Amino acid sequence: LQHVRDSCGAQIWNSPLQQRLFIPLADNIVSIGKARSSHEKEMEVPSHIQYASCLELRINGATGFIGRVLIAKLAASGWKVRALARRVPFRQDLPLVEWICGDMNCDSVLCDLVSGTEAVIHCAGAIRGKSWDDFSRTNVTGTRNILRAASGAPSCSRFLFISSLAAREPHLSWYARSKFEAEQLIPGFSGLAS
Repeated sequence: LQHVRDSCGAQIWNSPLQQRLFIPLADNIVSIGKARSSHEKEMEVPSHIQYASCLELRINGATGFIGRVLIAKLAASGWKVRALARRVPFRQDLPLVEWICGDMNCDSVLCDLVSGTEAVIHCAGAIRGKSWDDFSRTNVTGTRNILRAASGAPSCSRFLFISSLAAREPHLSWYARSKFEAEQLIPGFSGLAS
């Protein structure tokens, strides 16, 4: 926990509840990668079958609350991360992180983001807006765009979509409806395990 605070800044932790929710998520992603990497070494998988970038990930939503924690934990565990952000963060003290400046509505930026990776973590999302269009543009159209880019990348076979419990009740708000609609898009993209 101390390393994540040092890398991201203590201001990201607003409550002990947030610490309990997001640190285990980041730890699980790191643990999955380590187990898989160890398993591949034990099995002596031939080099032509091994994954092109077994310790590389792409993250969309990298400067958000979840994304900042994930990047810090993954980089601290030796993962190379290519991260998409609308603005490159002022602090760039994580040497294993390559920042790409852009948004989810630019196909060429998304293709650059996902090229050469096996896995994409999509944790970007609009949580505030003044209209349905504000939420739909990011949460639905943006998700469709990143799914299209990931499914078009030959090396990408995994897609982790971090949604919201609000998606269970789409009638509650524009946000809930947009997350629900984004979840409905995922099964339509063949070749990506989620």
